[in-house]
Amino acid sequence: MATMTRAWKVGVLATCFLTTIASAAGPTVAVLNGTYEGLHLPSFNQDLFLGIPYAQDTGSQNRFRIPQSLNSTWNGTRPAKSYGDTCPDPSDTSFSMSEDCLSINIVRPAGFSAGDHAKLPVALWIHGGSYQVGTSALANYNLTYIVQRSVEIGRPIIAASINYRKGGWGMMYSREIQGTGQTNLSLRDMRKGLAWISENIGAFGGDKNTVTIWGESAGSFAVGQLLMSYGGRTDGLFHRSIQESGSAATAWYNGE
Repeated sequence: MATMTRAWKVGVLATCFLTTIASAAGPTVAVLNGTYEGLHLPSFNQDLFLGIPYAQDTGSQNRFRIPQSLNSTWNGTRPAKSYGDTCPDPSDTSFSMSEDCLSINIVRPAGFSAGDHAKLPVALWIHGGSYQVGTSALANYNLTYIVQRSVEIGRPIIAASINYRKGGWGMMYSREIQGTGQTNLSLRDMRKGLAWISENIGAFGGDKNTVTIWGESAGSFAVGQLLMSYGGRTDGLFHRSIQESGSAATAWYNGE
């Protein structure tokens, strides 16, 4: 708990710092549902789009259901300048939590866009936490340095991270639940996030046909499980994988 609290404090400071150095007029991107305005970080020469919903609110009638596709559009511009709420978990991390938590963050090198005909590879980070805790907003999951390094070595990428349901909200299981077809919600959230990337990443300058899924601990278990799900069928949602500290065969987490 002390570690997560320290991480939160660092994350708050980092967020304040990023907001301070970001330019007043942020970059905009038009996705299928509408237009978002993000943050530009001059010190990294990057654009950030944070907390974008990739599915409907998972509260109320959608609680314990597979993730539902977004079904609304808007005119004008919505802000995408802060991390979305953490999905509920039993820990007290001092992050804002709610069931309206299925969100994605995009970090891209500035100057690359669909208008420039850029098609950058995409890496999707899936956070760990034993399928019980965690959030993409943790300071140690900051993707700016990964993107910066990709530019430095001449192989620029777009990096993304998501929140997904955990614990009883994402991994509850019984014969009755199996009968309803509402199982493995954590993994289904991830696939829904990947579907959002497939539909929208081109607007950010990314290549939907070059997506790598990447995770650590429970995130690594998830990568392995996504590789095996549906008999190995990916539906073109991802094309490469990186696993750090965990596999799909880590049986003592499966079914919790």
